Amino acid sequence: MTDQNPNCKKLEKRLEGESMVVGEYTLQPVAQVTGWHMTARGETAEGAGALLRVSPLEVIVGKGDDEPYPVPTTNESQEAMKGIAIA
Repeated sequence: MTDQNPNCKKLEKRLEGESMVVGEYTLQPVAQVTGWHMTARGETAEGAGALLRVSPLEVIVGKGDDEPYPVPTTNESQEAMKGIAIA
């Protein structure tokens, strides 16, 4: 009998990339991963898949002994579309 209720799990995770040095600055990218992971099992087969979206959030900037600070990344087209939808 085929599995009529596949296993679906919502994914949401913040990812911090490796730090890199550019001149006197240290940069660390930060992104958000969201989506779904699905598995299903039948009598003769199994399957799995994922639908994921990776969105950049910010870059953490450090310089020398100063406290690191976040610089948000923005998507100007996405922000414009939100403004149009709200209007």
